[in-house]
Amino acid sequence: MRTLYFDCFSGISGDMVLGALVDLGVPLKEVTKSLKALPLRGYRIESERVLRGGIRGTRVAVFVKKELQEDRTYSMIARMIRRSSLPRRVKDMSLAVFKELAKAESRVHAVPLMRVEFHEVGGVDSIADIVGSCAGIDMLGVQTIRASPIPWSRGWVNSRAGLLPLPAPATAELMKGVPIVAGRSGKEDLREQVTPTGIAILKGTAEGFGEIPAMSVEGIGYGAGACNYEHPNLLRCVLGKKEHGEDTAFILETNIDDMNPQLYEPLMEALFNEGALDVYLTPVQMKKGRPGILLTVLAREADRDRLARVIFSQSTTIGLRWFRVGRYTLERKRVKMRLKRGSIGMKISRCPSGYMVSPEYEDMRHLARRTGRSVKDIYHEVLTSLNEKNISKLAKLCYDRFV
Repeated sequence: MRTLYFDCFSGISGDMVLGALVDLGVPLKEVTKSLKALPLRGYRIESERVLRGGIRGTRVAVFVKKELQEDRTYSMIARMIRRSSLPRRVKDMSLAVFKELAKAESRVHAVPLMRVEFHEVGGVDSIADIVGSCAGIDMLGVQTIRASPIPWSRGWVNSRAGLLPLPAPATAELMKGVPIVAGRSGKEDLREQVTPTGIAILKGTAEGFGEIPAMSVEGIGYGAGACNYEHPNLLRCVLGKKEHGEDTAFILETNIDDMNPQLYEPLMEALFNEGALDVYLTPVQMKKGRPGILLTVLAREADRDRLARVIFSQSTTIGLRWFRVGRYTLERKRVKMRLKRGSIGMKISRCPSGYMVSPEYEDMRHLARRTGRSVKDIYHEVLTSLNEKNISKLAKLCYDRFV
């Protein structure tokens, strides 16, 4: 499983992310080619090798003809990305990043989400940084992303609205739920170390924040910031590989003995909608002989607090426990499989003995409703189609570019 770790020892910005990915080996020509899928004009992208604090890195800059540019709303950018010919994963990551930005701007300026108007981050340079970075991540074949804690800056930054305290309000909003550390205290460091674009890329793509995971390092890239300070103004990206997924997650659990059983289904649905990795119920015997339910939720670190709020708002519990757990996961990918009357999603996992293939239950259920067939018949059709040859074809489709 290929893993990317963002080491933000000097902060993070969108151009630093793109620079680090290019430094890792992503061809800038391929990034530029990907961006041609968007209806943008009046810009060019260049890269150069530079020194920052005595360390070599790659600086990527987007040069824009200002007279050809315009402010864009979140809905305009989202529509532009959805309608493009970008690969599905690049679209999904890019949309997730812009949604994080829009949610932050919506809260800061008290504007409805779909009416949020981007200024600095709505320009061609920011769109190129975000979509280009997502394209670069996809080109590297990265399956999991983690990041270090983020520095909290001090000082002021100029914006269209005037001077703003650091971190800028939208940046501070995006830092909710993210581990932070104190920024540097030198005079040069009273500057913007973390930009909204930079932290939004992490919020939209990273599975968690913390220490670097155990892996075999394949490459290290340095993305250079615009300014050259005494300290290295760089973002370090570490690319590595794990034979199987080894990471940490969080367990949230609570005992419930006073809730209408009909409320568990919507509670579980809400938890999955908010990013839970797994949710399950276990019958338990509680004090005084009362029967109860142990609710267990498996969550990523970034989703823990949000899922706790869901539990408190949609159940009768008044307290819950949480703790960190380690877990192993097999490398997995998803692909569509064509059947006689439609198609369904298939999950392919790579294990030491070969590949395991399993159909997505929800897809089979929707196809059954649409065609009037039973889920059992559709499942049987899938099994009869999954001979060794077809499994090899599906596996080749999913994994060849990463092996």
